[in-house]
Amino acid sequence: MTDAITSAGASTAAPRPRSGPLPTTPSALGHWVDRGLAVAELALDAVTRPGHVNLDAHHTSVAKVVAETAILVRVIGPSHGARPNQLADRILDLATGDSARLAIAVRASASLDQAVPYLVLREHRRDPLMDELVRRGESARAAGGRERLPHRDLELRWLRGLLTGRHDVAASDVRGTVLGAELDVLGGSRDDAYAFTHALMYATDFGRRPETVPPSLVTGLLSQARSALAGALDDEDWDLAGELLMTWPLLGAAADSDAAVALAVVLEMAEAVGTLPSATLGTVDLGDLTGVDRADAIVLSTYHTAYVLALLAALAPLVTWPCAEPALSGASLRDAWLFLAGRPTWHDLAYAARPGTAGLAVALVSDARIRRLARERRFADLAATLALPGIPSTPASLQALELFDRLVHYTS
Repeated sequence: MTDAITSAGASTAAPRPRSGPLPTTPSALGHWVDRGLAVAELALDAVTRPGHVNLDAHHTSVAKVVAETAILVRVIGPSHGARPNQLADRILDLATGDSARLAIAVRASASLDQAVPYLVLREHRRDPLMDELVRRGESARAAGGRERLPHRDLELRWLRGLLTGRHDVAASDVRGTVLGAELDVLGGSRDDAYAFTHALMYATDFGRRPETVPPSLVTGLLSQARSALAGALDDEDWDLAGELLMTWPLLGAAADSDAAVALAVVLEMAEAVGTLPSATLGTVDLGDLTGVDRADAIVLSTYHTAYVLALLAALAPLVTWPCAEPALSGASLRDAWLFLAGRPTWHDLAYAARPGTAGLAVALVSDARIRRLARERRFADLAATLALPGIPSTPASLQALELFDRLVHYTS
């Protein structure tokens, strides 16, 4: 099977116990959690500093930064030193201040959205007046007057559970999102993949309630995440790759060797750069910014991928990951990975060049190839790839076969 491919070119429930060895990585995962918390402090500084830089230029807002920081702090938990508690207090001071209360009161149809930071950290410090204000917004005549995508509706159910202390997401709610269908790993958009990862986060309460996802869906979701992960690595979409790698700990499922290899690649890239590369940094015009303004602009352009890495580092140890140490022979990821106009820069890192790494990630290599050929409409090459012996049966390969069936009807 390997030769065939290579020759073709991270509620109120208690957290689950940590288990199993992680793949061989340049260093322990804990320092990425520390870095994420450090970046969180800088991000809060940036959005609360008087006269801060234009947030629109960084595709973010004060509310977005504060809400995402609250989620990071909750997932990491209070056991990671004093920093999470200090950040939680700081966020709650912002989330329960006059401007935050006014926003909840004014927008009944978005009362839960406006209260995200408070609700996420409510178990850290409850505020009865905030609880009552959110409940009144939820019971208002216009409470349901905002159209939402299915995974966003799931988010509301998750938030209501944080308010009531009950995780009220049902199996039918999960099935009503993309999790109950199948992610389009060949032709789907980046937003589709984010709907997948975020629905998993809300359904499982960020890994606290993995049993919420119907067991009959789990195997398929893991396969879809792996196929989508191959595409994220091919595109060097590190933000998405990090979120997709959370699928295994969110579902409480032991990782396979393909996922372990992907994790090793992501962590090695992070070690090489100092964080996960952000796609938005290159689009930001730093212009004549200097000093604190320049530093704030850089933080606001990169904080999200730093958070993703920290979340992944906090969640990954909850499940078992097989060792990603390759054998001393066989094709490397760099040699097996298909590249046409160019190749991902992570191919230049040491892990990708190690002999045998492709043998640990046969499905990952195959799915990346299939996706690339399908998207570039190289149908003859795609047909030849699917005809190779030992091609894994994955969402990518099965969707490619259906693609050919549709093409036959298109030409008839």
